[in-house]
Amino acid sequence: MIKTISTLFIMMITVFPSVQEKQVEDNSHFVELSVENISKKWLLDKHKIFFRSYPPAENEKGDYIYFDKQMIYTSVSEGIYDEGTWQLDKRSKRIFISSKNEKGELIFIIKELSKKKLVLVIDDDSDSDTKYLKIHFRAVGNK
Repeated sequence: MIKTISTLFIMMITVFPSVQEKQVEDNSHFVELSVENISKKWLLDKHKIFFRSYPPAENEKGDYIYFDKQMIYTSVSEGIYDEGTWQLDKRSKRIFISSKNEKGELIFIIKELSKKKLVLVIDDDSDSDTKYLKIHFRAVGNK
């Protein structure tokens, strides 16, 4: 039993790091974490807290974020338009967003990425509850 657990642990250490370089699947299609693969328009699909999913609220219908390859983003959140710049840190799997209209930086942790799906979590040390909220987006168009 202990030998089996040790073998599984060793497999996890050696196999999973290479899988972590890729982001999680959508119909078993892994997508490399890159500016190219993130650069598209993403429509808010749902929010997920633990195992419960919630559709966008009435004021969130139509919300989106568009990541441009020139590192510019535009978004609508709760009906309010915003724009600014963004950066990708592949190593930490984070997107850093700087709005033209607000001070500071918004940081997202990338939990999943496929051609059709992007799942983000807000990285905010001042609000520990944000780590439980997964924001699901679906790709707009056929990219």
